[in-house]
Amino acid sequence: MSDETRSIPPVEPVLDPKKDYEEINSYVVFWGLFYAAIFTLAVGYLCLKIGQTVDAFAPVSVLAMGTAVILKRQNAFAETVHIQAIASSSTNTLAGAMFFLPALYIWGVTDVTFTQMAIPIILGGVLGVLLCVMFRRYFVEEMHYVYPFPSGRAAAEVLMSNEGSKAKLMLGSGLIALVYDFILNSLGWWEEVIRTTAFKWGTALADQTKLNAAVDTDAALLGLGYFTGLRYAAIIAAGSFFSWFVCIPIVYFLAPEHVMHINGQSVLLADAPIRKVFLDYVRHIGIGMLAMAGIIGLLSMSKVVGNVVKKAVLDIFTSKTTEVNLLRTQRDVPTSWIGAGILLCTVLFAVYFHFMYSESLAQTGVAFLIVLIMSFLLAVVGISSIAYTGTEPVSGMTIFMIIISAVCLTAAGMTGKVGMIAVLMMASFIGTTIGMAGNFMSELKVAHMTGATPKKMEQWQIVGTILCAVLSVGVMILLNGAYGFVGDHALNAPQANAMAALCHELSCLFCHIDGQYPDDSVFKQAGLYGGTARLYSGRKCGCGNRRPVSVWLPVRPFSKG
Repeated sequence: MSDETRSIPPVEPVLDPKKDYEEINSYVVFWGLFYAAIFTLAVGYLCLKIGQTVDAFAPVSVLAMGTAVILKRQNAFAETVHIQAIASSSTNTLAGAMFFLPALYIWGVTDVTFTQMAIPIILGGVLGVLLCVMFRRYFVEEMHYVYPFPSGRAAAEVLMSNEGSKAKLMLGSGLIALVYDFILNSLGWWEEVIRTTAFKWGTALADQTKLNAAVDTDAALLGLGYFTGLRYAAIIAAGSFFSWFVCIPIVYFLAPEHVMHINGQSVLLADAPIRKVFLDYVRHIGIGMLAMAGIIGLLSMSKVVGNVVKKAVLDIFTSKTTEVNLLRTQRDVPTSWIGAGILLCTVLFAVYFHFMYSESLAQTGVAFLIVLIMSFLLAVVGISSIAYTGTEPVSGMTIFMIIISAVCLTAAGMTGKVGMIAVLMMASFIGTTIGMAGNFMSELKVAHMTGATPKKMEQWQIVGTILCAVLSVGVMILLNGAYGFVGDHALNAPQANAMAALCHELSCLFCHIDGQYPDDSVFKQAGLYGGTARLYSGRKCGCGNRRPVSVWLPVRPFSKG
């Protein structure tokens, strides 16, 4: 047994696997769905501001424990475990909506309806739950001493600590943040983003060296550091520093006479605004790093993916163990239901794709095969990433699928604007599947460690997923109306901007939209930074490369180690 294996303790569940408990009731369903709706709104805003989701397990666990203490619940522990599991569906579905669908507004597409946007998120979320259930026994039980599941283990420890008193601390800190944001946003006592150019020395520095720094003072970003962790936040911040303090000055130095087109006017790069240079050129370095990191990560895990998929498929067709002979903590949704559900979700998406975007059965068939194969492969990669590191590169893996989809659908005759939207909807479907499969596996690890019934958790995760999928699309539309995703004062939406740029360039490259060919910066940077992506956390560094420095500067100092 290796040292890493010895560090993972055996399971000692609080709930006895041989006893039955009242785990699901109206109290659990109400509070679970209530917190799911609340955190869909809160975390959805953060997704579009910084391009990253935040797990809801810690605040929901503390709030649920505090509620149980106030209401004097007799079966508090079992109920709290399932409340936080249902509520987690809020953050599990957000990636599909917030990372991809805003690209429609960035392109100026306004004729895609709410229903058209919600269907891929709903189907992708349900598919993610089913794929997670298929692989649960392998990742959670059989590989217990191999996969540490840092986020799932942390959630279980919070629940088993039973410290409901922390709810007071959370409510107090939330009240302070509310007052702070009211003073900042409503009274306007100071600017939310403080820039060095606000000072004379900063303006002179920017004019002479093209160096510009900023810090966003939003309370949500300061608090995000505690969830992100020191190492992750430091790497992302380093990527942002690299873009703004190294790459941007180099671009100005190397190509001052390059002509840029800004607001219909031709401007020399030397006279262009720093942010415009970042958006048009430097940001593509991060996109390229992210794309290459996703491709390399998938290839490096190809053997693991093949073994796990093979074992799971064999279990569906050869399993003869009846549920009666299983302990309560080993019961899942029946394998026959899982297989039928996976096929149904994929077929329903193919039907949706056929009537909304496809021009032939061949195009529909290509899309069906891509989402079916990629959902299996990328879900396993995402789950493995969550199991090892506690984080999941949804956007990086989805980029891999976008590239394949663009090539295959173009070969099948799909071109133009419809092709771009079709690929984006496939990306939102797969992105939701990956996000749900990986994050929900952490919840099933919580069930394994606490002694909760996985079958009940799986059933109600589907209910929460459908609700939050609808809410997430609604939140995205509301935030577009309030802030927008294009312009100086719009939400950054870094993930969506990256996807919009990638889909557009791929469409120009393969489909020749309006006779245009893309700037090949994304593909050049993918190759150029492929080594960096592999050697030094390129996916995380790439996340910082394509985000404004003001977003990650406040996150880094407040990250806990």
